[in-house]
Amino acid sequence: MPETHGPNGGAADYDFIIVGSGAGGGPLACNLARKRFRVLLIEAGGCDVPRTAEIPAFHALATEEPSISWEYFVRHYENEARSRQDSKWCEAQQGIFYPRASGLGGCTVHSAMITMSGPADDWNAIASLVDDQSWNSDRMRDYFERLENCHYFRPGYVSPGVLGFVYDLLAKLRANRGRHGFSGWLDTSWPDSKLVLGDWQLIGNLVAALWAARKSQMTGMFRLLRGVLLGSLAAQLDPNHWERLRDRPEGPALVPMAVQDGRRRSVRDYILETERAFPEYLTIQTNKLVTSVLFRDRTTACGVEYLDGANLYRAHAKASQEESPRPRSVHARLEVILAAGAFNTPQLLMLSGIGPTCELHKHDISVRVPLPGVGRNLQDRYEAAVVWKMPEDFSLLKGLKFNPDESDPALERWHTEHAGLYASNGVLMSILKKSRPDLLMPDLCIFALPGFFKGYFPGYSKKITEDKKHLTWLILKAHTKNRRGTVCLENADPRTPPRINFRYFSEGSDVEQDDLQALVEGIKFVRQFSCCKPGGATEVVPGGDYVTDEELRKFVASEAWGHHASCSCPIGPDKDPMAVLDGSFRVRGTSGLRVVDASAFPQIPGLFIAANIYMLAERATDVISSAHGR
Repeated sequence: MPETHGPNGGAADYDFIIVGSGAGGGPLACNLARKRFRVLLIEAGGCDVPRTAEIPAFHALATEEPSISWEYFVRHYENEARSRQDSKWCEAQQGIFYPRASGLGGCTVHSAMITMSGPADDWNAIASLVDDQSWNSDRMRDYFERLENCHYFRPGYVSPGVLGFVYDLLAKLRANRGRHGFSGWLDTSWPDSKLVLGDWQLIGNLVAALWAARKSQMTGMFRLLRGVLLGSLAAQLDPNHWERLRDRPEGPALVPMAVQDGRRRSVRDYILETERAFPEYLTIQTNKLVTSVLFRDRTTACGVEYLDGANLYRAHAKASQEESPRPRSVHARLEVILAAGAFNTPQLLMLSGIGPTCELHKHDISVRVPLPGVGRNLQDRYEAAVVWKMPEDFSLLKGLKFNPDESDPALERWHTEHAGLYASNGVLMSILKKSRPDLLMPDLCIFALPGFFKGYFPGYSKKITEDKKHLTWLILKAHTKNRRGTVCLENADPRTPPRINFRYFSEGSDVEQDDLQALVEGIKFVRQFSCCKPGGATEVVPGGDYVTDEELRKFVASEAWGHHASCSCPIGPDKDPMAVLDGSFRVRGTSGLRVVDASAFPQIPGLFIAANIYMLAERATDVISSAHGR
């Protein structure tokens, strides 16, 4: 496919220039084009994707696919000795591997496809912060309904149950109580639960997890029983069901994924569909690395400057070693919108003279707009793992090669039926849990994954897919308290990745260390799954050296990781000097310049971030189009 699409090439003027085609920029570009604005979507990567990005079960392999991989290496601590205690530390790169994707669709082409909307409280918090009720949860849910095409919970769906006819009557009286969407661009489905039925080891572990949840007296277990009686079991297991999001119960949940007919469904698909349907309104340029925003006067954005070429950014796994090509430029009539992500959006702002004065002066960049919050407030979730070595290989995985170029029974089935194990992301089940009983909502998501996974390091994906005997229970901590992460320039060269430091735990702003203890509580909960021990199964991570709370805190502090970076250009009120954006996504102190991506959140929302960025893009569509009379 040519690098430049659309009838006007790269020389024409456009209504909007959108930088970055990922979860924020891709849907926004499509939506504005469908409203008959002329949009130029610029992407640093290419258009094609590898086969590993097409098959859902190969998502881990896709994150290390050299053709699309941007390999960031981040710091968890400023203190180098503290950082080196992590077994995932990469000495050659002086950091921890943090995979990102370049290419059309951004990280949505290599993600695990998990699609979970944030709870109502998170949107209400933004509404309160900026004193704008159009951000409230009820209004934001409209955007989720608009973008979703739900295949696992259709209108009027009723599961069988003892009193299913009662629920059937109620469902007819209150249509679509779950507030799902059924005509949007993002297809969502549930994994095939029948996949695990033939594997006694998997069944045993999942039953043990449910038993531990019952013993913990989770309120969600009573909802589950009610669902069996009333025939509403699907609703009780659905973490995106509107009533569950409002009630915030603990308990089991099936994890929705962005998969349609056994294939990954990503932003890339929506972009290409929109280009075919609206070629006169959407122009796509790939392999263009934007280096700065251009301004008509001191503060009015009017275009961008970019470098033309493949693999120019030095985070790329196969970064070009050639000298930088001559800069080019393109202009917008209305606005420039940055959607380059939590690392690259603040980098672009600072390269354009917008950011902390001391940071810009350090690199001899003229200050255009002093905004101290740019690149600050970087946040992430924390994750930790409990890994069991089972006495036998999982029968579900026997004979599978997890290689798109080598045939095996599951791959043959995927090619012929687009079904089976390879049509799923491998997430078997999840449990939403409070780490403390006094919390208003669950802050832990605990889910099972066959294979060995303790976080990201070079070659980690092979460890997952080649292993047939380990089961990993991942513990994800939501609503983290740390706000001290930073994105800083390494130098003034736009091809050089920024310095990223999340400042975990002891270096962060969570003085009480609640996040650290929450993960400890998650590990202790997983260890209650008593059926893992009989038959010779052993815990290899954290392992027998970590027993007491103090020992587990030491383990978590060293080994935790994250992969939902956000909040580095936060929305905030006028009175907050660290707020980079207003409630309409406008960069403060400028005109014609907005940010619509994960960096815009003031606080990281929900459990998984992708669906919330999609909702952000839908809201931005309305805000921006209304500002220009449509």
